[in-house]
Amino acid sequence: MSEQPYLIFDAGGVLIFPDFARLAEIARKAGIEASAQTVLEAHCRYYRDFDEQVAQTHQHPKIHYFADLFGYVTEDAEKARLAAHLTLQEDQRKHIWTDSHPWVGEALQALKAQGYQMAVISNSDGRVEEILADVGLRAYFETVTDSFVVGAEKPDPRIFEIALKRLGWRADEVIYIGDIFYIDVWGANQAGLGAVHIDQLGLYSGWAGAHIPGVRELPGWLAQFDGQVPSEILFPARDFEIN
Repeated sequence: MSEQPYLIFDAGGVLIFPDFARLAEIARKAGIEASAQTVLEAHCRYYRDFDEQVAQTHQHPKIHYFADLFGYVTEDAEKARLAAHLTLQEDQRKHIWTDSHPWVGEALQALKAQGYQMAVISNSDGRVEEILADVGLRAYFETVTDSFVVGAEKPDPRIFEIALKRLGWRADEVIYIGDIFYIDVWGANQAGLGAVHIDQLGLYSGWAGAHIPGVRELPGWLAQFDGQVPSEILFPARDFEIN
């Protein structure tokens, strides 16, 4: 990359997060002892195990987030199923992925001040642009590409191609930032985009590529390269094959 790259962000797990306090409350209604912190840790371990399974099998298992999440909080399968059922009901009433943190906006503001242009590509259900607006983040992004709206979801290269066409940028001019290695990093790499992986709890020690705890660290991380990140650390999954 000879010039400052365009930055495209995943939404869930990067800019917005499940409301872990609400999920813990739902878990308690199902008879599960849980706190926001224990659900956060379960969330991160769930996706880490997903990525490990892909690394070993070279196949993408289907993600059933709510159905599987509570199995990381309790060993009681019946209570986990009840919690998942209650969560799906609650999500229909009010989206679970509605939480953000002040440091997200602060990081985006810092990146904007440094001259970065930004957009979003998200696997979502048609509501992500509204959620970003509700938490005060929408204005930072030129476009928001929602998988439900465009009919393709990561890691399918088409969703990246759709977003790039809307933006008028080439894949090799862009860095994608996402939190699921074999959805976000692998998908971006297959579409020709470099990628940075969000590893909130440091569960990916020893994995190839660029890993940071969150977008809070992104301005400083980019600054060490003066915005021109070596391509070899942005394409750790380019040659990995998934059946």
